[in-house]
Amino acid sequence: MFEVNWADLQRPLQGIVGVVRHMIQLLIATVRIATENRELRASRRPLAQVYAWALFGLAWWSYVPTIVFMLARCATSTSASVAIVVGASLALAVMAWWLARFAPQFLLGYAWAAGMLALHIGLSLGLVTPAGAVSLTAWAHAASQVLLAVLLAAATVELFCDPELTGDQHFAHLALLWMPFAIMSGVASIIWFVSLGALNTVPVLTPEFYGEWRAGFVTGPPFDLRLGEYVTAFAVALIGVAALVVVLAYFRPPRGVPAGLHAQNAFAVWLRISPALLAIAGIVLGVSLFLPGKAPAEPMSMLGLYGVSALRLVPFLLFLLPQLRPVVDVIGDVAFYLTPGRLSIRDEAVRRVRRLVKDVAERDLGDLVLVGFSQGSVLGRVGLAESGSRPATLATVGCPIGSLYARFLHWTPAPPLGEGVRWWNGFHDGDFIAGPVPGVDEDDPLGPGAHDRYELDEPVIDIVLGAAAGGQAGGP
Repeated sequence: MFEVNWADLQRPLQGIVGVVRHMIQLLIATVRIATENRELRASRRPLAQVYAWALFGLAWWSYVPTIVFMLARCATSTSASVAIVVGASLALAVMAWWLARFAPQFLLGYAWAAGMLALHIGLSLGLVTPAGAVSLTAWAHAASQVLLAVLLAAATVELFCDPELTGDQHFAHLALLWMPFAIMSGVASIIWFVSLGALNTVPVLTPEFYGEWRAGFVTGPPFDLRLGEYVTAFAVALIGVAALVVVLAYFRPPRGVPAGLHAQNAFAVWLRISPALLAIAGIVLGVSLFLPGKAPAEPMSMLGLYGVSALRLVPFLLFLLPQLRPVVDVIGDVAFYLTPGRLSIRDEAVRRVRRLVKDVAERDLGDLVLVGFSQGSVLGRVGLAESGSRPATLATVGCPIGSLYARFLHWTPAPPLGEGVRWWNGFHDGDFIAGPVPGVDEDDPLGPGAHDRYELDEPVIDIVLGAAAGGQAGGP
């Protein structure tokens, strides 16, 4: 009996830094799936690909110059101002270097870093006024956000014009585009909150010059900052609360409906409600562009504004609790399997399965019984198919191929299993990611249970014991 381990691939490191790193990579992976994955037809969406460039090349960085020049304007000395701009530019360049390893769009971060240095040099030479510099950064930030919203709308139309996708698949692919943007908006609010708090806590900064920075800010793009932040924060927070309601729906299924299927149906409803909430917020923001530009008159008011705005992330942070963490783990398993590029675990994980199948065959250890659980069932199915034809039994439990991959993402495993392979699939009624799988030889509802403890089910025990007695068992 052998085990194929893949848990070491793309799992979060320990500590807050490891979690943040993992979440950033997860956001990148989801966008690359929706814009580059050939199996999901995403590589045929040019507007979505332009949106990815706007998201990671423009919107990701656009708020940084505004914050940096606010801090530089509020510095108590010229040397402190220079240190802030130069340090921020170097930090931006380093971050662009690291992130560009995962998506090429982040290379534009170098341009933002160079732009900040050039603007500060212009200030030093008197080529640009302080108010002009602030206004320019505000315009760059607002223009990036507006362009991103327009491209997201265009990518949505492009996506829904694909006739091969079902309704669930249209909205699931759309979520891969808007979810990173929604999360990034909350992270930006946190960074604003911390930066404004520094005006009253860092010795080289003073709120005395905040009024001058604000004067330049409101002469920039004409939008109501307070309205924009509150509306966006409320919409994103509602999306997070709705996600928690999906979790609650799992525990209160209607009579006669399995809890797992009810959770999947509730998730389908959430996929439809969430972009509608963002669309309403977008309309309000569009209207605000025709209102007089406004920003809080005092730094503490601005601090409070972004403190409230940052609360939009609270419902999502609850999914990092141990009780809800499996939801994030499932999303990560799927995202890092389907995403192209450096973040993908697919090639290495499937290679390990193929190596096991090859070793069993070369050592003539008898018929192979491959048992896969959850994402491991996907790896087992693909790895066994890529290993060629040979007698084997594939047993999958808690398998998301039918209920998640096929239903929501338009993905089914290829190539087909070889001759002589029998595929048995078992699932619990209360498994929120599993269900019947198309193409199996036998789908076996195993009765009550959740996404765990499959090893205690009698059919699974019989398969494993039978393999131990007459063949070789292995599994991811």
